[in-house]
Amino acid sequence: MVNVLAPTWPEAYEDRHPVEFTCGISPEEAAAAQPLGELDPAVLVGLCRDPGRAARALEWLTADLADLPLRYHPAAPLLGPVLAVVAHGRRRLVPVSAALDTFAAALRELIADIPDRVIVEQRLQRLAVDRVALLLGLREAPVRPGPVCVISSPTHRHDIAVVSALAGSLSDRIEDGRSALATGEPGRGRLVVYAGPAVLGPELIRDTAYLHVEELAEILAGAEGDQALLALFVLELTEHPGVDAVFYREPLEAWAGWLREGTMLVPGPHRAEVAVVSSAGFDLTWRRAAAWARVDDVLAAAGLPTALHWRFAHLAEPEPGVPGEYADLQEAGEGGVGLVVRVSTLPPPAIVASPSAEPGAVLDLGAMAGLADSIRITITACPPVAAHFTLPDRVPVVVQLTESTQPHPAPAEDRERGGEDQDAGERLLLHAGADPGRARIGIDLDPPLLESFTGDGSAGHRVLGLVLHHLTDQIRHGRDAEPGCTPEAFAEAWEAAHPVLRLTGATTYWPATALHYTLPRSRHLHARSLRTAAEAVRRTGVPSGTWHGPEAYSGGGPGEQLLHALEGELDRQIRAHQPGLVEELARHLNAAWRSRTRGRHEVTVNLAAPWGANWAAEAGDRQIDAATATSALQLLLQQAITRPPDGSRPVDTLAVAELVALAELVLNCGTTAVAAARRLHDLHLEIHPTGVFTITSTDDQSTDDPNGELLHLGFDAYAYQQARQEHFITQASSADPEDLDPATGIGTGSVRTPVAFTAPRLPAGR
Repeated sequence: MVNVLAPTWPEAYEDRHPVEFTCGISPEEAAAAQPLGELDPAVLVGLCRDPGRAARALEWLTADLADLPLRYHPAAPLLGPVLAVVAHGRRRLVPVSAALDTFAAALRELIADIPDRVIVEQRLQRLAVDRVALLLGLREAPVRPGPVCVISSPTHRHDIAVVSALAGSLSDRIEDGRSALATGEPGRGRLVVYAGPAVLGPELIRDTAYLHVEELAEILAGAEGDQALLALFVLELTEHPGVDAVFYREPLEAWAGWLREGTMLVPGPHRAEVAVVSSAGFDLTWRRAAAWARVDDVLAAAGLPTALHWRFAHLAEPEPGVPGEYADLQEAGEGGVGLVVRVSTLPPPAIVASPSAEPGAVLDLGAMAGLADSIRITITACPPVAAHFTLPDRVPVVVQLTESTQPHPAPAEDRERGGEDQDAGERLLLHAGADPGRARIGIDLDPPLLESFTGDGSAGHRVLGLVLHHLTDQIRHGRDAEPGCTPEAFAEAWEAAHPVLRLTGATTYWPATALHYTLPRSRHLHARSLRTAAEAVRRTGVPSGTWHGPEAYSGGGPGEQLLHALEGELDRQIRAHQPGLVEELARHLNAAWRSRTRGRHEVTVNLAAPWGANWAAEAGDRQIDAATATSALQLLLQQAITRPPDGSRPVDTLAVAELVALAELVLNCGTTAVAAARRLHDLHLEIHPTGVFTITSTDDQSTDDPNGELLHLGFDAYAYQQARQEHFITQASSADPEDLDPATGIGTGSVRTPVAFTAPRLPAGR
């Protein structure tokens, strides 16, 4: 058929636009195919190379669709994801499976033509190690790695063996990596990351997990750069608590299910069976690629790496009524210095911000991220501003923000003139510029410019708007585009928005600390703490059943037995760690209090600002999360001081995070049960034979006797917390923030007053 039709196919459709889909049939094609349609199918089958197989294929092709056992959905592509392929001036929709088959065939031929496989395999291994190091945020990588390169994480309790192979030797290389990890310490996750053209199929995981390097990139992208999630996922796969092994068809399906549910394995006694991961029903890689396609186009056009190459990448919700998509990207650096990128697709600006590492810098990574957020929102939410930033060729305008700790000196010609222009009006020296060829704007924030953002921030907001309009106008002029928005219309729209930055000060008596609270907290850690608690319930013999009211919290009852089991397990877990746990808990508690106080100040300032309504939900979440962290760490530190740890379990980040999650569970259960025992509210307790339990408070005040005494006061702890939050939000919204004195607050760092220390007088015998 191809031989018959090929001479009739034109080189191109001259009467159609090249970007249109070409789905028509020319009259010449129809005429050439007419004789083929008149042939007897049996004759066609006889002309084939294998008539038997051709007959079976013809029978299947001509069968009634209703009689075929197909899993068919009208809205889904029959052959999976589809690519829009542009070639020879035309665009075709091609199934990804067909494109990959073509690539695979070409790759096999290229591999077969390699003259020196040893050199190519060495280079492949070097590229694989560099890629893994980049994904993990490592600063260094071996220049000449061996066939197996082992990377150990002392903080996240897992070891990674990096291997690579061309076609035909993948299984041997993976076994080499598995053997290299077999000598590691017990209790650590084991992961073999491999690179090369071949990929593994369905796997039964017992003690080691396997991921292709690009699957690792997908997982870290889904975790938004959180390596704790990767470590917890590997631990659950390789420990597989409660079963003998885990089976999956695709590792990304196991990852997606675990990430969504918090765990793959429910708590319970060990079962001599294999846990099978259910199919996701769709291709996770291509779904993510489709979700990020437009943002990746903007990043590529701006000369920035696409989303998979960033440590943190997140699709954010745009402002109400704003078209297009938002994306937040971030790359961490040493000492809190990194790179922040905020992207929008309509219009397509890219805000790139990098804090300064110099002493005395005002804007840290979080402040720079907030400034970039505000600029993106103002550009996209104000139609005149958005139109000015939209270039005719849709090339994104890149705005780069940096900070200097010293004021910019005046130009040499100004210094030579002296004070001749002092009467010309107020002046503000700025260091900014535009590159029309690359559509880039650079603005350096020095102390005088930052001073204009004190008070209500309107002065600095106005100056920044004037600078952005002027520099964008230069870009439009340099690219032969229309002038765009007038300065007056731009200024009116820009100044109608909230200030993009507002600097305020605070007087506190908290000690100075440079620690950042970075302890992970997720439902996956809570799932591990629930599994630990369920095991303790089974081990201590707490009865299973359902109880309500006094029978649940009575002395010696199931509620009290449950609390004793949880407290005993917390004590056992603490004592199993090395003595260094006490110092580590104190360090994290100090960092948690720093984060809590700074977060409260930030929330208080923003609630009092004109945009305070946007911070109401954030204020409530921050209060709850911060109070939960400090309370759990205080409980752990008190317990570790009174009953010091003397075990051998290493003290790492995951160990402390798991202890905090268990302490949160103990605190929540304890306060709920004790409040019920003191008749503040009712109690419902249910314990399953697996050890899984639920303990909840109820506010039902009804009794069997209408004239009888109420069993409890009907206290609603959740409503009480909500009332406290609303009271705080109301007070903060009506407060006046403390103005920052530019003379002492910009470029000088925190001002601290030494206070003499007076030793406490402890009672005798203490």
